[in-house]
Amino acid sequence: RVYADTAGLPVLWSLVGGGRWVSPQEARYVSGEWEHGDDVAAALLEAGQAVVRLPDHVRAGFATVEDAVVPADAPFLRRFFKTAKALPRCVATDRARAVRMLAYCLSDLILGCPADTDGGEAYTCLVGLPLVPVSDGTLQVFGSPKDRESLFLGSGTECELLAALRSRIVDVSLPASVGDHLGSEALQAYTNVRRLTPGMVADCLGQVLPQGWKG
Repeated sequence: RVYADTAGLPVLWSLVGGGRWVSPQEARYVSGEWEHGDDVAAALLEAGQAVVRLPDHVRAGFATVEDAVVPADAPFLRRFFKTAKALPRCVATDRARAVRMLAYCLSDLILGCPADTDGGEAYTCLVGLPLVPVSDGTLQVFGSPKDRESLFLGSGTECELLAALRSRIVDVSLPASVGDHLGSEALQAYTNVRRLTPGMVADCLGQVLPQGWKG
């Protein structure tokens, strides 16, 4: 009862805006024990979200109060990034942090699920997420499999051959926690990410080679 009565009152401390008391209904919970939790907190605080760190017993007390102390878990962060007008600067300008944010957003998806299962279909949640690191140093948006332009996964050699398309070629240096998901059958079935095949490389070369090279 005490927790429900305080849901709209400024009783929790947050570092948002330099530090202020916020209500549990405003609060976004990030655990210091979560992998990449510090990066999540930094991104949300920059975006004006009231991030809080709470003892377990306090968080448990608010667990039954609707819309109070919402956990900033992977589904929350995906929704946040997809609906934000722009990525927080600390993510957009820090390649390593952006990759960690992508790893976090992938962390609740089950690697290896066949595309025709619920676990495979869950990858549809990535469409619209602006966190795909590509070879020109920028971040692209996950599209749907029906999009006209694809994002390509390839080897270092293939990426060199298609250097003119590097804004559409996924960074080859991504860690396994990200790269394994991007290369999975299910993710490629439900997004516009595609692993390059010899035929696709030939088609792409036709787009980037000078006119004089074509027969």
